[in-house]
Amino acid sequence: MSLSRLMVKGKSFDSHNEILKCIKEIELQDHVYLRRGTCQTVKSYNNRKDVHTKLDPIVEFYRVECVCPHNNSGSRLRPTLDKRPNQNTMACDCPVRINLVYDKEKGKFVIRNSVLEHKNHPISAEHVKTYARKRHMVEESLEFAKQALAVGAQPTRLRGLLLKKYDFHLISRDLINLKQSLTGNDEDEWQNTVTILRELEEENQQNIQISGEDNKGNERSKNVVQVVHEPNGEIHEIYLQTESQRKLYSKIGTVLEMDGTYGTNNVGFSLYHLLCEDNNSESQPGAHHHYRYTEIAAMEQYFPKAEHILCHFHIIKSVDDRLNKKVDGKGLTQQYKDEIREHFRNALYAETEEAYNAEKKFLLKQGEGEGSLSSYFQLNWFNIESKWTSFGRRHLPTLGNNTTNPLERFHHTIKVIFLKTKRLDLVICHLLDNIKLRMTERKLKQRIRELRFTHKKTNPLFDK
Repeated sequence: MSLSRLMVKGKSFDSHNEILKCIKEIELQDHVYLRRGTCQTVKSYNNRKDVHTKLDPIVEFYRVECVCPHNNSGSRLRPTLDKRPNQNTMACDCPVRINLVYDKEKGKFVIRNSVLEHKNHPISAEHVKTYARKRHMVEESLEFAKQALAVGAQPTRLRGLLLKKYDFHLISRDLINLKQSLTGNDEDEWQNTVTILRELEEENQQNIQISGEDNKGNERSKNVVQVVHEPNGEIHEIYLQTESQRKLYSKIGTVLEMDGTYGTNNVGFSLYHLLCEDNNSESQPGAHHHYRYTEIAAMEQYFPKAEHILCHFHIIKSVDDRLNKKVDGKGLTQQYKDEIREHFRNALYAETEEAYNAEKKFLLKQGEGEGSLSSYFQLNWFNIESKWTSFGRRHLPTLGNNTTNPLERFHHTIKVIFLKTKRLDLVICHLLDNIKLRMTERKLKQRIRELRFTHKKTNPLFDK
């Protein structure tokens, strides 16, 4: 007797997994394919205003529907809405449909409606193989899809390439699911992150065993991994610095740039970098810092002997934001804003103290009282002159850098090339791989410089 005949109205299942297992057995035995129709998760059900008794999230679904891919569910209305047909719908009025609803009293899924007879399409093992499903892919095409997705290929473009190269059609949803299976589930994200951090710490023990006991006191031969927690146990920040970064920092750590960027992960951390620059104007990341908040005033606490200066680009941007801000519902005219910008830029790039004081005097006359421009400049800029003025940093070896543009470009490269995913564990892996590549490239460039020969005069015989 076919298992599909047992899927009658009133039949119950203990869990969603039991439903999936039964559907899979029906597909194998009857040579059919049942796709998922309109379903409702427990989270969506509990968010309804008319629901007073919430369901346990472990139930997963409140309503489950399985339909034949030849069913017309929702497909006829899509052309009238200027939408393309569903990729997994081949409508020909097949009525097969199984609806299940979670019964709160019984604590089980119960079949509310069941139509089991297929119509208007053939039923056979050969016909099922024509459906766009991952399990019908040949091994070579499946391996190609996995490798392409692993390096960040777009599922929609990969779908077209599979059709062109292997003459195999696969819906984008299956490719997205395949990509998810390669990266893992969201609940594995923190567990994988912990594993990566532990591996970095285990490298320290391996280095000690290889180098001997004498290397225990050499702190620069160790990876630094620090995870800071808040009082409630939530992770506040993650600090990483590899052995190669520590050694590099000790050599060229005179000029450091620090800046942060957002949108690199899906757990709310900002990514900050310390960028070291050498005499050849080449920059290397000296440390990675995943920070949950935006305050960076702690830099002065951890670098008390360093002189901290601000990026000229961000200084001008901050002043522009203030000039564009309305106070008591009133804004500034464009002509007046341009005048203030010009005087502030003159103060920023002034080469002498006399020129600076002249611009400062003008800016401090722009209004009186709290909320005025003069109050803004006095409280935010003229009380930290050494941090932003050009003449105030002339004694520092800035190597010509007055902005964090090299670091901005580095963050842009990370986002475009390396961060095809925002999972924290993969982000950390990509950053660690990136520093290994950069350090290898740095050693190669250094060897090329060492092998350069001095230029000698040509032989007098060749002189004209």
